[in-house]
Formats: sequence, structure tokens, C-alpha cells
Amino acid sequence: MRPFAAVLVLAVATLPGCKKKGGSPGPDGWLVGDDGLMAAVGADGTLGEPYELGTEVELRGIACRGTQDAFVVGAAGTFLRTFDGGASWEAVAIGTAAELRAVAADAAGGVLVAGDDHVWISVDSGARFAAVADGSFISIATSDVGEALALDDAGRVWQLGADGALEVARLPGARAVTVAHRGGAAAVVGDGGVLARSADGGTTWTPIARDSSLVLNAAWTASDGNVLAVGDDGAMVTLSTTGAARVDRITDVSLRALHIDGSGAGLIGGDGGTVLATEDAGESWRVLDLGLGATTAVRGVDQLDGHGHW
Repeated sequence: MRPFAAVLVLAVATLPGCKKKGGSPGPDGWLVGDDGLMAAVGADGTLGEPYELGTEVELRGIACRGTQDAFVVGAAGTFLRTFDGGASWEAVAIGTAAELRAVAADAAGGVLVAGDDHVWISVDSGARFAAVADGSFISIATSDVGEALALDDAGRVWQLGADGALEVARLPGARAVTVAHRGGAAAVVGDGGVLARSADGGTTWTPIARDSSLVLNAAWTASDGNVLAVGDDGAMVTLSTTGAARVDRITDVSLRALHIDGSGAGLIGGDGGTVLATEDAGESWRVLDLGLGATTAVRGVDQLDGHGHW
């Protein structure tokens, strides 16, 4: 399919911006989650001051781009963006009050949003959006070369392009889709150990046999094709390009979000305010004691820095 950068977009109204407490530089990592959770995590593993976003809705996803830009989605059609490392935030009405479940961004100004009623695409960093696919979508991913994939709640994987959406796979129980920063490699994970990978940007898929007891909620595909996936009961699946896989239990709670940057630093977020960090591209993880609370679920993580993505 043609890259989605040519999609026509619709004008929408912007709402007043929201300010961050204090004037400190942008964080090394960001967490979003329940009750309007938006928190910065410093390089030393400590939690920064909370952000005043003017909302307490559940925030479900965050996507960062470069050293200044970030985009956040959540319940009731919530879409937030910053272009100054979080010093100020702007709420944008994208044209829906439905739950927005995931967001992705590329280097060319593209922002993609997965929601309960559509996939929404912007080619101007979220100023204007167009609905390009109908349905209930739960996950979305894009590479910096314009390969864009969306996953709906029926387990169907869609390639997104300027000429619409094309179904390329059907994986019942799938929960998340991911594509490598440089394109090519992609993966889907989900219930019953659902795990499938693609080497051609999502055009064709190869299922990988896994333990059917696993419930996988999020995944990350490295530029070299290696895949990490996390899920319920602290499960982590490591899948190499050779097809060799390993299952570890790195905590005892459900894990819901994963990100690793180009330097090998990364974060995992999960239930009970659980946050883990790595400095070696996922070879080892340490638990961060951030005091987020036992009832808080961290649903999205990302990093705002100049390292790109691993």
C-alpha cells in the first residue's frame, strides 16, 4: 500500500493548553495510566513532579518523537500533545468521544490513533485528523519509514495506507501489534500465547508456537528483528531472529506496556504501580520504587530523548 502520508485530513478545534508543574527539562521517561496518571521518570530512577493535565480520565498510550514532541491518548476521546518536552500540553478534539486506546508517531509528522470507533490519522502532528478505518481498534504501530499497522478487537491486523486499510492477518485473541523503528520487522501478541511475526512490514505473517497459558499484553520489535513481549503474571517472552524463544517471570503482576530506546534503555509498566527499567536492551531489569500506589495501573510508557528506538 502507499504510505499514509498522503491521507487528506479534517480540521478540528483545539482546546486550551494545560501546563506542567515547575519548569524542569523534559524527562528521560514518561508513564501514563489510571486516573489521569502522567509522570516523568528521571535517569536516576526517581519520579518527577506530577503534571497538571486538567483531566482524571484513564490515559492509555503515549508516543514520543525526538527530544520535544509527545502525544497521549485516553478515555472520552482524550488526545494531548506537547512540543516543548512537557513544559506545556495542548488538548485537541480529534472528532470523537470514544475511548482512544493507542497512539503512534513517525518522524515525518504522522500521528496514528486507535480507538473504539475508528483509526484516526494526522499528517501534521495532530493538528487535524481523519478517520480512515471503521471498527473497534485496540493497538497501532508505525515505523519511521511509513509502515503502519493497526489491530482490531477481533484479532484482525490491518495495513494502513493512503488508499485505506487492508486486512493482512487474522489472529483471534491478539492484543498488541508492534513494528520496528526502521521498518520491516513486526510482531503481534495476545491471549493464549498468541505470537506472530512479520519480516516485510506486516504483509505476510508467521505464527510462532508458544505456551497457550500465556497472556501477552504488549510487545517491542527491535530494528534487528528481535522481539520482547510482556504480559500477565509478570511474563516476558524473548524471541530471537532465529526463532529461539525464552519465557521468564520478572515480577508477579500483570505487565501492560513496554518501550526500549536506541541506547538500550527502556521501561515496562504494569499493575500495582509497577515500573521496571533496563539499561541493556532487556537483558536485565530492575524494579523502580516510585510509590505510585497498589491500585494504579501503568498503561503506557515511552522515552523522550535523542536516541531513537532500539
